[in-house]
Amino acid sequence: MKGRIRMIMNDARTRELSLFTRLAAAAILVATLAVTPILTANSEKPEFTGETINLILEEADLNDVLNTFSKIADIEIMVEPGVSGEVTTKVEGVPWDQALADILEEQGLEWTLEDSRLIVRHGEGTWSTLEEIENTSRLGAAGDNRIHKYVEGGTITEPIANEKVNPQYPPEMRKAGISGQVIAELVIDEKGMVQAVEILESPAEGLSDASTEALEQWTFQPATMDGKPVAVRYTVTLMFRLK
Repeated sequence: MKGRIRMIMNDARTRELSLFTRLAAAAILVATLAVTPILTANSEKPEFTGETINLILEEADLNDVLNTFSKIADIEIMVEPGVSGEVTTKVEGVPWDQALADILEEQGLEWTLEDSRLIVRHGEGTWSTLEEIENTSRLGAAGDNRIHKYVEGGTITEPIANEKVNPQYPPEMRKAGISGQVIAELVIDEKGMVQAVEILESPAEGLSDASTEALEQWTFQPATMDGKPVAVRYTVTLMFRLK
C-alpha cells in the first residue's frame, strides 16, 4: 500500500493535480498510517513467559515429549486421538511455552487451553471434543497418545514377561538357510497384554510373520510409572539359529 501511495505522490503529473486530488491522496496516506499499527499488532507473535529450558531431542516420540513438557510446566496435557510423530530439535535458553509452541507448529498441530488443560489437536480436519478426548481408548489408532516408550534407566519400570511363546522356524526359511535376529516393538497395555507388534528389523518376511504370531501370545507383568500400570512400547529381540 505504501509503495502505491509513493508512486502516486512522486509521479510528475501530480504537480498539475487539483487541490482536491492532492487532499484525497493525503487522506489515503493518513488512513494507511492509522491502520498500519492495528495490522502490526494483530500479526505479532504471542508473548512467552515460561521458564527458560535447554533441550536436545533426536527422533523422540512426540507423546513422550508432551509428557515431559507436562512435568516441566506442571500442567495437564491432553492429546487428540491419532496424534503421533517424532521430534528432533535443539533448544537453548528458550521459554518452555515457546519451545512447545514451536514443536507443535513443526508437527502441524494446533493447541488450545480448555479448563486449565492444554489440548493438542490435529491441524486439519474435524476436531474431537474435549469429552471425546477424555473418553478415548488408551490404545490403538484412537489412543496412541497414552502409550509410553520404555527406556532403560528411565522413570518407567520394565514390563516382565510372564509367558513366552517361542516362534516356529518356517521350514522354507530353514531350507533356504536364512537365519538371524528379529527385532520387534510391542505395544503392551496396562494389563500386560500385547496389543500390537511392529517388526523393526528382520532378515526375511517369513521370520517376521513367525515372530509376530508368537509375540502376540506373550503376556507380561505390566510396566508402571509412579506406581501405576501404564501402556508402553517395548522392544524385544528373537533369534533364529540354524542347527
